[in-house]
Amino acid sequence: MTKSAEAELFEEVQEVNDNVLAPISDENKKPMLGDIGWTDYVLSLLEKNEFVLVKEKRIPKTEGLRRISTKIFGKVVRSNSNPVQVLYTENGLITVATHELGIERYGNEGLVEVTGMGDAREEFLSTPFNQYVSANASTKAMGRAYRDLLQLQVLVAEELNSVNDIITTSDDPDDIKPADSAQQKAIVSTCKRLGVDVDKFISFGSFKHSSIDKVLKGTARKMMAVLNGYQSGTEIPKEIQL
Repeated sequence: MTKSAEAELFEEVQEVNDNVLAPISDENKKPMLGDIGWTDYVLSLLEKNEFVLVKEKRIPKTEGLRRISTKIFGKVVRSNSNPVQVLYTENGLITVATHELGIERYGNEGLVEVTGMGDAREEFLSTPFNQYVSANASTKAMGRAYRDLLQLQVLVAEELNSVNDIITTSDDPDDIKPADSAQQKAIVSTCKRLGVDVDKFISFGSFKHSSIDKVLKGTARKMMAVLNGYQSGTEIPKEIQL
Protein backbone atom coordinates (compact mmCIF):
# COMPACT_ATOMS: atom_id res chain seq x y z
CA MET A 1 0.00 0.00 0.00
CA THR A 2 1.47 3.42 -0.99
CA LYS A 3 1.84 6.23 1.53
CA SER A 4 -0.92 8.24 -0.11
CA ALA A 5 -3.22 5.22 -0.19
CA GLU A 6 -2.54 4.57 3.49
CA ALA A 7 -3.37 8.19 4.33
CA GLU A 8 -6.65 7.88 2.44
CA LEU A 9 -7.44 4.71 4.38
CA PHE A 10 -6.91 6.52 7.68
CA GLU A 11 -9.31 9.24 6.60
CA GLU A 12 -11.85 6.68 5.42
CA VAL A 13 -11.83 4.86 8.73
CA GLN A 14 -12.27 8.11 10.64
CA GLU A 15 -15.27 8.94 8.50
CA VAL A 16 -17.11 5.62 8.64
CA ASN A 17 -16.53 5.26 12.40
CA ASP A 18 -19.63 7.40 12.84
CA ASN A 19 -21.63 4.30 11.96
CA VAL A 20 -19.94 2.08 14.55
CA LEU A 21 -20.92 1.44 18.17
CA ALA A 22 -20.00 3.99 20.82
CA PRO A 23 -16.28 3.97 21.66
CA ILE A 24 -14.77 3.41 25.08
CA SER A 25 -14.26 7.04 26.14
CA ASP A 26 -16.93 9.02 27.93
CA GLU A 27 -16.26 11.96 25.61
CA ASN A 28 -17.32 9.81 22.65
CA LYS A 29 -13.97 10.42 20.97
CA LYS A 30 -13.15 8.19 18.03
CA PRO A 31 -9.40 7.83 17.40
CA MET A 32 -8.12 7.37 13.90
CA LEU A 33 -6.56 4.16 12.63
CA GLY A 34 -3.00 4.05 13.95
CA ASP A 35 -3.57 6.41 16.90
CA ILE A 36 -2.33 5.35 20.34
CA GLY A 37 -5.89 4.76 21.55
CA TRP A 38 -6.98 2.88 18.42
CA THR A 39 -6.62 -0.67 19.81
CA ASP A 40 -8.55 0.15 23.00
CA TYR A 41 -11.23 1.81 20.91
CA VAL A 42 -11.72 -1.26 18.71
CA LEU A 43 -11.74 -3.60 21.73
CA SER A 44 -14.47 -1.45 23.31
CA LEU A 45 -16.73 -2.28 20.34
CA LEU A 46 -16.73 -6.02 21.07
CA GLU A 47 -19.80 -7.77 22.44
CA LYS A 48 -19.39 -10.01 25.51
CA ASN A 49 -19.36 -13.17 23.42
CA GLU A 50 -16.71 -11.75 21.08
CA PHE A 51 -13.75 -11.63 23.47
CA VAL A 52 -12.11 -13.48 26.35
CA LEU A 53 -10.55 -11.88 29.42
CA VAL A 54 -6.88 -12.47 30.20
CA LYS A 55 -5.78 -10.61 33.33
CA GLU A 56 -8.73 -8.21 32.89
CA LYS A 57 -7.72 -7.36 29.32
CA ARG A 58 -10.00 -8.04 26.37
CA ILE A 59 -8.59 -10.49 23.85
CA PRO A 60 -10.74 -10.39 20.69
CA LYS A 61 -12.09 -13.46 18.95
CA THR A 62 -11.92 -13.69 15.18
CA GLU A 63 -15.71 -13.54 14.86
CA GLY A 64 -15.76 -10.20 16.68
CA LEU A 65 -13.03 -8.67 14.54
CA ARG A 66 -14.83 -9.83 11.40
CA ARG A 67 -18.01 -8.00 12.45
CA ILE A 68 -16.16 -4.83 13.39
CA SER A 69 -14.06 -4.87 10.21
CA THR A 70 -17.23 -5.04 8.15
CA LYS A 71 -18.65 -2.01 9.95
CA ILE A 72 -15.47 0.05 9.74
CA PHE A 73 -14.08 -0.84 6.33
CA GLY A 74 -16.75 -2.39 4.13
CA LYS A 75 -17.96 -5.63 2.57
CA VAL A 76 -15.87 -8.81 2.69
CA VAL A 77 -15.50 -9.90 -0.94
CA ARG A 78 -12.79 -12.52 -0.50
CA SER A 79 -12.00 -14.77 2.46
CA ASN A 80 -9.93 -17.82 1.51
CA SER A 81 -7.83 -20.15 3.67
CA ASN A 82 -5.04 -22.24 2.17
CA PRO A 83 -2.86 -24.85 3.91
CA VAL A 84 0.71 -24.07 2.88
CA GLN A 85 2.41 -26.86 4.81
CA VAL A 86 1.20 -30.10 6.42
CA LEU A 87 3.67 -32.15 8.44
CA TYR A 88 3.20 -35.55 10.05
CA THR A 89 5.43 -35.96 13.10
CA GLU A 90 5.79 -38.40 15.99
CA ASN A 91 3.69 -36.01 18.09
CA GLY A 92 0.94 -35.69 15.50
CA LEU A 93 -0.09 -33.40 12.66
CA ILE A 94 1.24 -29.85 12.22
CA THR A 95 -0.50 -27.52 9.77
CA VAL A 96 0.52 -24.05 8.60
CA ALA A 97 -2.16 -22.04 6.79
CA THR A 98 -2.61 -18.63 5.24
CA HIS A 99 -5.81 -16.62 4.95
CA GLU A 100 -6.39 -14.11 2.17
CA LEU A 101 -8.81 -11.35 3.02
CA GLY A 102 -10.30 -8.80 0.64
CA ILE A 103 -12.47 -5.91 1.85
CA GLU A 104 -14.34 -3.66 -0.57
CA ARG A 105 -14.18 -0.26 1.10
CA TYR A 106 -17.24 1.90 1.56
CA GLY A 107 -17.78 4.67 -0.98
CA ASN A 108 -16.18 2.73 -3.85
CA GLU A 109 -12.75 3.58 -2.43
CA GLY A 110 -11.11 0.40 -3.67
CA LEU A 111 -10.06 -2.94 -2.23
CA VAL A 112 -8.08 -3.57 0.95
CA GLU A 113 -6.14 -6.86 0.85
CA VAL A 114 -4.48 -8.59 3.81
CA THR A 115 -2.96 -12.06 4.27
CA GLY A 116 -2.60 -13.71 7.68
CA MET A 117 -0.69 -16.85 8.67
CA GLY A 118 -1.33 -19.33 11.47
CA ASP A 119 -0.25 -22.78 12.58
CA ALA A 120 -1.73 -25.56 14.72
CA ARG A 121 -0.20 -28.64 16.35
CA GLU A 122 -2.23 -31.74 17.11
CA GLU A 123 -0.29 -32.39 20.33
CA PHE A 124 -1.49 -29.07 21.80
CA LEU A 125 -5.15 -29.54 20.85
CA SER A 126 -7.63 -31.08 23.26
CA THR A 127 -10.42 -33.45 22.23
CA PRO A 128 -12.35 -33.05 19.94
CA PHE A 129 -10.35 -30.20 18.39
CA ASN A 130 -7.30 -32.40 17.81
CA GLN A 131 -9.31 -33.97 14.99
CA TYR A 132 -9.43 -30.65 13.13
CA VAL A 133 -5.83 -29.43 13.04
CA SER A 134 -6.05 -27.73 9.65
CA ALA A 135 -9.29 -25.97 10.59
CA ASN A 136 -7.64 -24.58 13.72
CA ALA A 137 -4.69 -23.30 11.68
CA SER A 138 -7.13 -21.70 9.25
CA THR A 139 -9.01 -19.92 12.05
CA LYS A 140 -5.78 -18.58 13.52
CA ALA A 141 -4.68 -17.33 10.11
CA MET A 142 -8.04 -15.62 9.61
CA GLY A 143 -7.74 -13.97 13.02
CA ARG A 144 -4.29 -12.61 12.14
CA ALA A 145 -5.64 -11.25 8.86
CA TYR A 146 -8.41 -9.31 10.60
CA ARG A 147 -6.02 -8.23 13.36
CA ASP A 148 -3.56 -6.87 10.80
CA LEU A 149 -6.35 -5.22 8.83
CA LEU A 150 -7.41 -3.34 11.96
CA GLN A 151 -3.77 -2.72 12.99
CA LEU A 152 -4.39 -3.96 16.53
CA GLN A 153 -1.59 -4.15 19.10
CA VAL A 154 -2.97 -7.30 20.71
CA LEU A 155 -3.18 -11.00 19.96
CA VAL A 156 -6.39 -12.60 18.74
CA ALA A 157 -7.82 -15.21 21.14
CA GLU A 158 -7.18 -18.03 18.69
CA GLU A 159 -3.49 -17.06 18.59
CA LEU A 160 -2.97 -17.67 22.31
CA ASN A 161 -3.30 -21.36 21.66
CA SER A 162 -5.42 -23.61 19.50
CA VAL A 163 -7.23 -25.10 22.47
CA ASN A 164 -10.52 -23.42 21.63
CA ASP A 165 -12.55 -24.99 24.41
CA ILE A 166 -10.01 -23.80 26.99
CA ILE A 167 -9.70 -20.31 25.53
CA THR A 168 -13.41 -19.65 25.78
CA THR A 169 -13.68 -20.69 29.42
CA SER A 170 -10.42 -19.53 31.03
CA ASP A 171 -8.87 -16.13 31.71
CA ASP A 172 -5.60 -17.56 33.05
CA PRO A 173 -2.82 -17.72 30.40
CA ASP A 174 -1.30 -20.76 32.16
CA ASP A 175 -4.47 -22.72 31.47
CA ILE A 176 -3.76 -22.72 27.76
CA LYS A 177 -0.13 -23.91 27.95
CA PRO A 178 1.01 -27.55 28.00
CA ALA A 179 1.75 -28.96 31.45
CA ASP A 180 5.48 -29.01 32.21
CA SER A 181 7.44 -32.19 32.95
CA ALA A 182 7.27 -31.62 36.71
CA GLN A 183 3.47 -31.55 36.63
CA GLN A 184 3.32 -34.63 34.43
CA LYS A 185 5.67 -36.55 36.73
CA ALA A 186 3.67 -35.51 39.80
CA ILE A 187 0.44 -36.82 38.27
CA VAL A 188 2.04 -40.10 37.22
CA SER A 189 3.80 -40.73 40.53
CA THR A 190 0.74 -39.83 42.61
CA CYS A 191 -1.46 -42.11 40.52
CA LYS A 192 1.02 -44.95 40.97
CA ARG A 193 1.14 -44.42 44.73
CA LEU A 194 -2.66 -44.43 44.98
CA GLY A 195 -3.18 -47.41 42.68
CA VAL A 196 -4.81 -45.29 40.01
CA ASP A 197 -4.48 -46.03 36.29
CA VAL A 198 -2.96 -42.88 34.77
CA ASP A 199 -4.48 -43.29 31.31
CA LYS A 200 -7.95 -43.91 32.75
CA PHE A 201 -7.62 -41.02 35.21
CA ILE A 202 -6.69 -38.37 32.63
CA SER A 203 -9.67 -39.36 30.48
CA PHE A 204 -12.16 -39.86 33.32
CA GLY A 205 -15.13 -37.58 33.99
CA SER A 206 -14.48 -34.01 32.83
CA PHE A 207 -10.90 -34.91 31.87
CA LYS A 208 -10.80 -35.83 28.17
CA HIS A 209 -7.15 -36.46 27.38
CA SER A 210 -5.72 -39.32 25.35
CA SER A 211 -2.21 -38.95 26.79
CA ILE A 212 -0.39 -37.15 29.60
CA ASP A 213 1.46 -35.02 27.00
CA LYS A 214 -1.82 -33.33 26.01
CA VAL A 215 -2.72 -32.19 29.53
CA LEU A 216 -2.55 -28.40 29.99
CA LYS A 217 -1.14 -26.52 32.98
CA GLY A 218 -4.53 -25.47 34.35
CA THR A 219 -5.96 -28.95 33.92
CA ALA A 220 -2.88 -30.48 35.57
CA ARG A 221 -3.52 -28.37 38.66
CA LYS A 222 -7.11 -29.58 38.75
CA MET A 223 -5.95 -33.18 38.37
CA MET A 224 -3.55 -32.81 41.28
CA ALA A 225 -6.35 -31.32 43.37
CA VAL A 226 -8.45 -34.42 42.66
CA LEU A 227 -5.55 -36.74 43.47
CA ASN A 228 -4.89 -34.85 46.70
CA GLY A 229 -8.52 -35.44 47.56
CA TYR A 230 -8.02 -39.16 47.05
CA GLN A 231 -5.01 -39.02 49.37
CA SER A 232 -7.15 -37.27 51.98
CA GLY A 233 -9.76 -40.00 51.96
CA THR A 234 -12.07 -39.29 49.03
CA GLU A 235 -13.19 -42.59 47.52
CA ILE A 236 -11.37 -43.51 44.32
CA PRO A 237 -13.80 -44.52 41.56
CA LYS A 238 -13.51 -48.20 40.62
CA GLU A 239 -13.36 -47.24 36.93
CA ILE A 240 -9.87 -45.76 37.33
CA GLN A 241 -8.36 -48.17 39.83
CA LEU A 242 -5.55 -50.47 38.76
